[in-house]
Amino acid sequence: MMLFFSNPAEAVSGAAMIFFPLSVGQYRQMLLLHDLGFYLTLIFVYLHLFAVLHPANAPILRAMFRDGMLSLEEARKHMPKWLQRKGL
Repeated sequence: MMLFFSNPAEAVSGAAMIFFPLSVGQYRQMLLLHDLGFYLTLIFVYLHLFAVLHPANAPILRAMFRDGMLSLEEARKHMPKWLQRKGL
């Protein structure tokens, strides 16, 4: 959801700063919007890098990008509610 708002904010404000004649106040508002969009995008990227590099997520990532298999032990550890719904 964060990326849904930050990237368009960056794109629209950047295009407005480049292509439209803005007053100093409008330019500053667009620059603030542009900076906020950038920082939200940066936070999004850093959080995803943390999630990928965290050792606790390694089995799930191996399952996602390799063979699609996860041991029952790892599933019990990471997804207990899902296993309950499946009756395992």
